[in-house]
Amino acid sequence: MRFYHSKYKDRDGRTREAERISIQFADHNRHVRRLTLFKDQRSSEQAARRIEELVSLRAARTEVTPELMAWLGKVDARIREALLSFGLVEADRIAGTRALALHLEAWKTALGAKGDTASHCDVEGNRARRLLVDLCDFKVYQDISPEKVREALALLRDRPVRPGKEDKSQAAGARTRNKYLRAVKGFCRWMVREGRALQNPLACLDAANRKTVDGDARHARRALTDDELRRLLAAALCGPEILGIPGAERALAYRLTAEAGLRTCELRALTRGCFRLDAPAPVLVLVPQDTKAGKGATLPLRPETAALLQEHLAAKLPGALVFRLPRPDGMIDVLRADLEAAGIDYVDAARRFADWHALRHTFISNLAQAGVHPRVAQELARHSDINLTMRVYTHVPMERSAEAVAKLPDLDAPAAAEAVREGTNDAPIASLNAAREGQAKGQAKRNSLPCKDRARTHNPLVAGSNPAGPTSSSTGALHQATT
Repeated sequence: MRFYHSKYKDRDGRTREAERISIQFADHNRHVRRLTLFKDQRSSEQAARRIEELVSLRAARTEVTPELMAWLGKVDARIREALLSFGLVEADRIAGTRALALHLEAWKTALGAKGDTASHCDVEGNRARRLLVDLCDFKVYQDISPEKVREALALLRDRPVRPGKEDKSQAAGARTRNKYLRAVKGFCRWMVREGRALQNPLACLDAANRKTVDGDARHARRALTDDELRRLLAAALCGPEILGIPGAERALAYRLTAEAGLRTCELRALTRGCFRLDAPAPVLVLVPQDTKAGKGATLPLRPETAALLQEHLAAKLPGALVFRLPRPDGMIDVLRADLEAAGIDYVDAARRFADWHALRHTFISNLAQAGVHPRVAQELARHSDINLTMRVYTHVPMERSAEAVAKLPDLDAPAAAEAVREGTNDAPIASLNAAREGQAKGQAKRNSLPCKDRARTHNPLVAGSNPAGPTSSSTGALHQATT
């Protein structure tokens, strides 16, 4: 390998020497290559040594080491592209050294291609971008390290998720941090699967366990009581127009959410064509692209609610939206205004929130209190795991817990008269005394035998022994012969 400064002529025709150092070397095919490196002699020598390693590995048909891949990720793009054009690095291996933002966009496209909803792709892509690019400041895939990702997750734990938002100024809880970690680990697995990277640097990171998640809920929700739900509907029905939404329309939206367990994204996407109100059993049909899991669903409706919906939808076209809801961030403002008018706290003493998703919690909790089978409740909630239905979304009020405790046996009731003697029940004591007397008689019989036969009779593990004592005929004959 030869180091030199290339010559060139300026505008005046004078020969000059380039500031950058160039190298001349033979690649794995014995072709002479020239490459311009850096102005600094030391940096150029280090790069030259790395290039020599690449040539030797390529000649031996050996995979590029992780150290060389890390160097390729940090070197200038012009040098990396030149090595790619020389054939010293394969295109699929050098892909991990390109801009991380480009890979994230390709990953989002791949999620949509396999059938995920557009909202899911956006959420997962935004989480991965915020953690890897915004918080960790990774430029290329080779920069990703588990240590920095741990530090970024710690920042999410201690830093507000959305500064400036009164109801969401708290830091991210364990459940939210698990979602961020799941997104970036899914991205890294996709990079390896697509051949864009050699390894998954985040495979060693584990999510927080269920105990930690349950004990670190930052936005815990509660279920509204029956009285609170009635007061909310009444306050909305009699209230003024808020953000262009009449009170009757808001009350119907609350009622449908609490009786069908809809998510806000599903509620916003409802059209007139989603309802089958003329059928003998009125139902709501959710199309797959509007649901969280990308699966369609048919939900039954109460006849009273179906009648209100039929009146509300009488003048709407089949493709028209059912509710004129504001932007997602504004929906909470509408609900909080109606909660305040109904005299219901948005956040109770236990720091539990009564937001739009709390109406879904109310729906599932009411199913449990009505005695609905857990499997049926899971189907109506459209959960893939019944533990999520019963552990997270089912809230048991204190009044129901007190009723359950009241059904326990009354320990102050008098005991049966025939089993009581002078205030003490002697039946267990008599049984214990009878058992002790039997053990004493058996021991006396064993003591009357010779030592050899006594050991056989006493040890139940010896063949032919009798743990109950010398009661068999053979043992009796033996006793007579010895006496």
